[in-house]
Amino acid sequence: MVYPNSPFKTTFNNKLITNLFLDDSVTKTKTSVSNEELLKIQQWLCSAPKITSIRVNTIKTNTAKVLKVLKTYFAENCNDTPNVYIHPSFTNVIIIDSLNCPAGFKKFDKEIIVDTDCAAAILRGAHIFAPGVLGMVSGCQINENVSIYADVAKKCKKGLQKIYEDDFKIFIGNGIVKMQRHQLFATDNIAPR
Repeated sequence: MVYPNSPFKTTFNNKLITNLFLDDSVTKTKTSVSNEELLKIQQWLCSAPKITSIRVNTIKTNTAKVLKVLKTYFAENCNDTPNVYIHPSFTNVIIIDSLNCPAGFKKFDKEIIVDTDCAAAILRGAHIFAPGVLGMVSGCQINENVSIYADVAKKCKKGLQKIYEDDFKIFIGNGIVKMQRHQLFATDNIAPR
């Protein structure tokens, strides 16, 4: 499984960015980006963040209460608890440090393939909704554990019933099946014309 080095398609012309500020009015201040700098930025865009920040609505609650709730939640639900603290400069922001764990997620034999938009939403904390599902291995039962993959190459056909063999699928995480195949891919569930 290969993670992308760039958020752009392989056909993207990097010169669109590296030559963006080459007119005479801007060259005096050196704001152009070299190709090497752009490659570093692209790799950074495809990496996981080191922290998660949460802005607290201090009109409805206070930061200390939210901090206590988060610490309690992590203590009760996680083997390793992340460092959770109030930002030193912004008192309405809570920072959650990432755990430097090896990528040792258990991957299940049965898998679900989702499109890239659905995968991005999952990584931001959303549940999977039926329109984002491209494929589900046949035989998946309700409440069964499955692994979730993103179809980065956009080659998966809607309704795929077997393991998706593609070097560019990316492991997103694990989940629990809540709908059966016929509910996801049945043609009678299509909206009227």
